[in-house]
Amino acid sequence: MNTEKENELVGSKIWLERPAGAPETLSGIPIKESYGPEDIKDLDYNKDIGAPGRYPFTRGLHSNMYRGKIWGRRVWLGHGTCEHVNEEARWALQHGWGAIGAGPDLCTNLNLDSDHPLAIGYSGVQGCVCDTLRDVDEMFDTIDLSSMPVVFHHVDMCALPIFAAYLVMAQGRGYDISKLRGSLINDPISNSFAWCSTGIPNTPLSLQMKIAMDIVEYCIENVPLWHTPVICAYDISQQAVNAIQELGLAISEAKEYIRAALRRGIELEKFTDRMMIAFSTGMDFFESIAKYRAARRMWARMMCEEFGIENPKACRLFTTTHTDGSSLTVQQPANNIVRVTLETLAAVLGGAQNIDPCTYDEAICIPSRGSALIASNTSQIIAYETGVVNTSDPLGGSYYIEYLTNEMEKRAREYHETVEGMGGIIAAIESGWAEAETRKAKIESQKEVEEGKRRIVGVNELVVPKEEELPMPIETENWLQDTSPEEWLEPLKKFKAERNIESLKVALRDLSEVAKRGDNLMPATMQAMKADATQAEVLGIIREANGLPYDPFQMIQNPFW
Repeated sequence: MNTEKENELVGSKIWLERPAGAPETLSGIPIKESYGPEDIKDLDYNKDIGAPGRYPFTRGLHSNMYRGKIWGRRVWLGHGTCEHVNEEARWALQHGWGAIGAGPDLCTNLNLDSDHPLAIGYSGVQGCVCDTLRDVDEMFDTIDLSSMPVVFHHVDMCALPIFAAYLVMAQGRGYDISKLRGSLINDPISNSFAWCSTGIPNTPLSLQMKIAMDIVEYCIENVPLWHTPVICAYDISQQAVNAIQELGLAISEAKEYIRAALRRGIELEKFTDRMMIAFSTGMDFFESIAKYRAARRMWARMMCEEFGIENPKACRLFTTTHTDGSSLTVQQPANNIVRVTLETLAAVLGGAQNIDPCTYDEAICIPSRGSALIASNTSQIIAYETGVVNTSDPLGGSYYIEYLTNEMEKRAREYHETVEGMGGIIAAIESGWAEAETRKAKIESQKEVEEGKRRIVGVNELVVPKEEELPMPIETENWLQDTSPEEWLEPLKKFKAERNIESLKVALRDLSEVAKRGDNLMPATMQAMKADATQAEVLGIIREANGLPYDPFQMIQNPFW
């Protein structure tokens, strides 16, 4: 068979057609047919690339990379009650997880306790309900906190009371909190960008930033092994912005936190040494790899050239990633296993420190145990069976990779400078520019799919009827379907009835005074959580002390005075 017509089979073609037009990356970088020495002739190896573990860290943070230590392996688990999250966490640790990841439900992220009128029927269905110290204690019951990192995905103000409760719980169990390890995605800027507003009603970003920096300052002095803030570029990427925009915005965010630290008189090296950026790793394989390499180089140069840090180790950028949730499809969910595998491999070849693979059912529901185990095993198979960990930066020196890394850095820097020209990312958000950018990105992304410029198997390419899809178990469990609101709220109701209200009022008045003075809120918050305050009560008192409504939705009043 020699002609194209002869190569056609019934209902299919042997040769897959490429979209019309010259190929380019998902970020719009044109791609040539091949690359050679002329494409990187302006690069200086020692200045621009260097050895792994050496400035500017293009090739990785450590000389031996994964030969010395495999990346942190996590999969997000848990929704419903803290008791259920604990059960899931203990199961995960028995099946090869290297860390525990805890994410709040939407109500908690909106600073609402589960008995708030707007939370009834919604608590626990998109993450974990975590109102009190007792909840946190239940979440980590029988788990050895000294043996593994803990990751809190609390991007806004709720990070304060929940992290405070975690530290109180750890101290109560006899742990030295200075030796605890983990990370806190304590990043209200990305939350504001993703929501294109302050996210939480009646809560200015300035207050959220103040709280975020209180946590950072407290950790530097008391929990020095904790990574915070973690810049959540992932949440920004899920607004359909491309890899260049994601990187440029992440650097702009980092600068905002660095400036806030300098205003507080925080020693810069102590601060930046614990910062981390959480990226998305998308389906453009080589572009994703280049993004990590460009990010480390941009960061190192910024720290050295702009902020004057002389210690090379203090110029290292730690990165973590969750593979790209927006790349997953409801159609043919079995294909998502392939997507997650490729994205995880790209993160490995890019040199990320922690990798959280998505689950194949993540486009449909909270991960099930079965899908989470496949995601975890994806990471393990890459680590132990493929050989890609045997040498540092195995793609280093590739003409294409080095060209793409350089192009990614150049374009991300230009985008970052655009944001800086507006006065920084907070000013860009408040001006409405961020909302316009994300709206434009979403429209363009959808248009590319509809016009076939971006092909997605199962969506606009090789589509099959639903009944012909490979059957995959999907567990869309609703935690409240068999439980009345009264039954669901009974534990919190009992908790509030049993606490010493006078001791609680004393702790909350102390917190209010600290908030009015503008002092660091962490110590007083820890005392309030120890006195059995709920997370929403703590944040309500802080709001009132700053002249704001106790309840962000103005539906309930301060019940204490």
